[in-house]
Amino acid sequence: MLHSLPPKYIIAHLRVDPSTFSHLVSRLDSTAVDVFHPPSGRPQLSVCVQLAIDLIRFGHYENAASVLLRAQRFGVSPGTVLNATRRVMSAILRWEADEIRWPTAIERQACARESEERYGCEGCVGAVDGTTIPFTYAPSVDPWCFFDRHKRYNVNLLIACDWDLRITNLVQGFTGAVPDTVVLATAPWRAQPELYFSYGEYLVGDKGMLGSERVLLPHKGPAAYIRANRNYNSQHERRQISAEKVIGVLKGRFGSFKEL
Repeated sequence: MLHSLPPKYIIAHLRVDPSTFSHLVSRLDSTAVDVFHPPSGRPQLSVCVQLAIDLIRFGHYENAASVLLRAQRFGVSPGTVLNATRRVMSAILRWEADEIRWPTAIERQACARESEERYGCEGCVGAVDGTTIPFTYAPSVDPWCFFDRHKRYNVNLLIACDWDLRITNLVQGFTGAVPDTVVLATAPWRAQPELYFSYGEYLVGDKGMLGSERVLLPHKGPAAYIRANRNYNSQHERRQISAEKVIGVLKGRFGSFKEL
C-alpha cells in the first residue's frame, strides 16, 4: 500500500524518502541474512514490511507508536511487531562501526581548515552536545536512577559531530540521574585524547560541560561581557550549534526520540 503513495506521503509515514527506504531494505537483506533468512527456514514477514513497521514506530511517539495500532495497521499480531523491531534493530546495530566513526587525520585537517577560514577557529574539528531521551513511563527496575532534575525519567546521550552533521562519536548507557559532566568524562576521546586528536585540535562544547584543552567552552559570567570574549562566544556558538542541529534533526525525523 505504501508503495502506491506519492513520495511526500511515504516520507510522512516512514520518515525517509523512497530511495533511502529501498537502500535500507537492500542493505538489511544483504548484511543480515541470518536474521531475516534463518537456517531454520521459519517463515516471517518480508524485510520490506518489517522495516516499514519499525520506521513507522520510530517516527512516532506516545499513542501513535502503540504496538497494538501498528499490528492492526499491518494486519499482524502484536508479537510480530515486537519481533520485527528486534530483528531490524539487531541488524542495524551491525553497521554502527561503519556509520559512527571518528574522522581520520586528513578529515580532521579539512574540518579544522574550514573552521579557521570561516570562523577563525583554528584547530576546531567538531562539536559536542548532550541530550536526553525521555521515557513515557517510569522503568520497572530502579526508576529513581533514571529521574533527572527536570522530573522526568530518561537516559543520557553525548553526541559529537563534524561540520557535515555526521555523528562521529556517541556515548550512551547512562541514566538521567547521571550529571552531564560524568557522561563527558567517560567519552573515549576525552579519556585518551592522544588517539583521537592531533596537536592543536579540539571540539567545542556548551557551557555546562567540563572544559579542557580538547573541549573549549564559551565564556561565562562577567567575562562573557568583555568585548573580545563576546566575539569569541559568537564564533563559538556558530560552530557548536552543529551538534544541536544533529540532535534536532534526529528528534524531528524520528519522534520516538522525544519519548520512548
